[in-house]
Amino acid sequence: MRNVTLRKLATLLVATALLALAATSAMASNPVRISQIFGANNASNAYNADFAELFNDSGLPVTIGGWTLIYGGSTNTSGFQTSNVFQLPTGSVIPACGYFLIQCQTTATGRLPVTPDAYTSAINLHEVSGKVALINTGPSVLPLPCLGSSITPPGGVTVEDLIGYGPGVGVCWEGAGPAPSEAAFIVLTRNNGGKTDTDNSNLDWTATTVTAGQAIMHNSHSVANPLCDQYNMGACCLRNTTPGACVFATAAGCQNLAGVFLGVYVPCDAGVCATPTSHTTWGKVKILYR
Repeated sequence: MRNVTLRKLATLLVATALLALAATSAMASNPVRISQIFGANNASNAYNADFAELFNDSGLPVTIGGWTLIYGGSTNTSGFQTSNVFQLPTGSVIPACGYFLIQCQTTATGRLPVTPDAYTSAINLHEVSGKVALINTGPSVLPLPCLGSSITPPGGVTVEDLIGYGPGVGVCWEGAGPAPSEAAFIVLTRNNGGKTDTDNSNLDWTATTVTAGQAIMHNSHSVANPLCDQYNMGACCLRNTTPGACVFATAAGCQNLAGVFLGVYVPCDAGVCATPTSHTTWGKVKILYR
């Protein structure tokens, strides 16, 4: 009877842990976010080109080909329209915990100090205020209504990220308020190299002062963000009554769940945590995974 009670308790604890992890995963279901923007392209300013940088806060590459970056002006109260739109080229990928740099409208000789992964002249960011969104599909779903912290995409469309910055009746943001304004020598940067994402434009972003031509932006070949939690994640096999229970976790997180960590980047594919038989002891399973 005592063993049955202990097994029930263990099952409850693991189930609770799985639910907690599932809730965390749901909150972090959009690992790709906008991590830098600049809209003051001018030969006498910091850069000759506007740009938007994307960041992938996950331990696996994410294919973003076909996704759409959209800009909207601060006076446009009807949301995101069919202009100032760029659909990312087929085959575009953001590395695990890495970046993707999009060069936008430029001066006649405009270029960035870091080689962009994609170029577009279709998006002209304003240096003082505006709104930028990233959606997981093509521009055919536009226009998108957006005012304040409200944005309502059609079914099947995910707004991967949204930032509103500066003043304006048409600025749309996440959370309680917009991010700061940009300026000739100010780039808006998401805190911790793109890692911080509390869904609050006014808290997640910083107005960063730069010098002319300073290379603070990153492309897909830049060093991965060492703060990225998922940078050290992999398959974690759980001691559960259900054979094959697996979650994506760090080695430390897996240990806290009394699980077996199979290695960084190992995915939770079908069968990766399958146990030989129901009679196999957990100690033997750990030996097998070693």
